[in-house]
Amino acid sequence: MEQAAHQTLINDIETLLLAGAKGIDEVQAKTFRKTAEMLLEEQQDHPLKGDLSSCLEKLRERVHTQVEKRDADFEVVTLELKTASAALKEEKLKAAEDATQKALSIAGQIPGLSAQRRADIDRQLDAIYPRMRKLSAWRHWGTTQARENLIAQIKQIHGSDMDPNKIVKTLREAKAQWQDWEKSGDHSEHKLWKEFSDACDTAYEPCRVFFKAQKEERKKHLAQKREVIEEINTRFEATDWNQPNWKEIDRWLRQVRGKFFKIGHTDYKHHKKLRANLDIALAQFEEHLSRERARSLKMRHKLIDDIQALEQVEDIREAISQLDQLRKKWQVTVLDKRGVENKLWDQYQKAQDLIYNKRNTERKEQDQVRNENLKQKRRAVENLIQAATAPADELLNAQSVLAQLKDRFNEIGYVPRKAEKSLMDSWRSAQKQFSVALKKAQQAKANNAQNALVEKAQFCASLEQRKHNAEKLDSADAQKAYEDLPQLSGELEALFRKRLEDALNDTAYADDALLTNTEAQLLACLKAEVMLDLPSPEEFSKQRMAYQIERLSASMKKNTQAQESIETLKQQLLTTGPVQADKHAAIQARIKPVLSL
Repeated sequence: MEQAAHQTLINDIETLLLAGAKGIDEVQAKTFRKTAEMLLEEQQDHPLKGDLSSCLEKLRERVHTQVEKRDADFEVVTLELKTASAALKEEKLKAAEDATQKALSIAGQIPGLSAQRRADIDRQLDAIYPRMRKLSAWRHWGTTQARENLIAQIKQIHGSDMDPNKIVKTLREAKAQWQDWEKSGDHSEHKLWKEFSDACDTAYEPCRVFFKAQKEERKKHLAQKREVIEEINTRFEATDWNQPNWKEIDRWLRQVRGKFFKIGHTDYKHHKKLRANLDIALAQFEEHLSRERARSLKMRHKLIDDIQALEQVEDIREAISQLDQLRKKWQVTVLDKRGVENKLWDQYQKAQDLIYNKRNTERKEQDQVRNENLKQKRRAVENLIQAATAPADELLNAQSVLAQLKDRFNEIGYVPRKAEKSLMDSWRSAQKQFSVALKKAQQAKANNAQNALVEKAQFCASLEQRKHNAEKLDSADAQKAYEDLPQLSGELEALFRKRLEDALNDTAYADDALLTNTEAQLLACLKAEVMLDLPSPEEFSKQRMAYQIERLSASMKKNTQAQESIETLKQQLLTTGPVQADKHAAIQARIKPVLSL
């Protein structure tokens, strides 16, 4: 019976220790502990004494651990409730709700929590809940106002000129904000949600056309990329591999590969197949190019070895002469990877540096010559500075001075190394000073030519308008006044003399010529106004928009040839012949601000 009592108690303790997450019953554990301590005291020689002692020790540790965890969890609950209370004071409802929920979750899992502690938790909750409900009501009112403002902002998008991509981004952000409000527990009324949803649908409607056009553009890009791949395959079939131009083929492949990747985006589903087809097409060439690349590398490695061997040549002049011959043999037919080419080029340069350094060592004995060279180069700098300060007309007549001095400067031999940097700085500064002065003189000359062109254009336009008005023109006076104006160059002068003759003769201007000139001037005015950001008359708004789109398209395609320069347009405005009489004043009024910029 005594052994059975020991075994039964051991079984009961082990069963108690198997308790789940709710923890063990501490009252029952205390009863088992006292019973075990009594049995161990009374029957110290019992065969189950060791097993019972072990179970008792595990029970004590389990109770101790449970008590420590309960105290720690209670501290966490208290801390979270204090956090919630502090958050409510700062009107941070979400933080308060999260902290309260966490505290309740932990408190509900604490085993053996005393009535006093539960009462303490309830007391804190009683203080938190009223403030939380009040703040929740305020939050709902505030988010309702925010929702209404958000709906108003979305409605303003419809009919605006906002970029479609920006519209999509704005709508995405608005919907994310709405979802954040919903996730926070502040749910909106169905009517408000319906209004928000309808506003988003209305705002998105213009984007459908835009994205449809983008889809068509991606289809176009797909066709273009397929054409590039076909071009590569066709070129491969047409190449004579018995006599190939390796350098041209390698350069062409790099260009056509770049052309492929410069083409705009395609649908994602085509990316993998397009890239695979491109790789297959390029691989055909690579089979041949790889052999030539290996040959080129081998040849250049041998060339580097030959240059390095020149270090053993005693006569530095002979070594330099041989180096010059070897350098002429350095030819690249098919390029390798950039890293390989850069490394090989560095080796090539270092091999040459060995010879040049040897030459420089011998040149240390030539200090006297180098000092004289330094004096001559400094005089060249002074001469260039003096030329830069000459009057504008002299400067324009001496434009070759810089080239001559450059040749002279380069012909002069080496200078002492310690003076080389300061000398080159002075030389570059003098060149810059001369270039700036020459540019100013050229600009002044160009401005004078522009002013002369404007004067003759205005004079001829005035005569042409007077002819339109059937005014009597004194040919002699007009000729004399014309001759008093500054002379123009070559073709321009001939053009204006022709306009003068046409204005002074009795033959009326042809209607089709007037119409052609008028249309040309109006178009030139429009283009110039767009380029100079000047306003255009309201009746030309559609044409202005069309030209702006044309310029944007050309810019995106990097088609600079499709865009005229402002200088070209200004010259056209000044050189175009007579226009229709009723359009003359309006055109002249539009030309004036263009020429002023």
